[in-house]
Amino acid sequence: MEQSTTRVVEGTQFILNAKESLGEILEVSLEIDQLVRSISEATVTQSQTFEELTNLMKEIAQMSEQSSDASRRVAHSLQQTVEVALELQTSVSAFKIE
Repeated sequence: MEQSTTRVVEGTQFILNAKESLGEILEVSLEIDQLVRSISEATVTQSQTFEELTNLMKEIAQMSEQSSDASRRVAHSLQQTVEVALELQTSVSAFKIE
């Protein structure tokens, strides 16, 4: 009988230890789950930020292209203005009084 009681006590202790271990495993599993969720959320946020950054870079590239085109047009207009000024200078020099 004493041997049976000892086995029951040992079995009970084993079950209590197993319960405690399972509780610790559950806690760690919940922590891991929370970390995975945090990583997932951070990944989504980074992905959205990257997409926004990509769109901004595209807009900047378009603006740069437009600025470049405008600069070329201004340069061309200035060149034409210089040519007209030279023609006017030549025309006016013909009417110089000496």
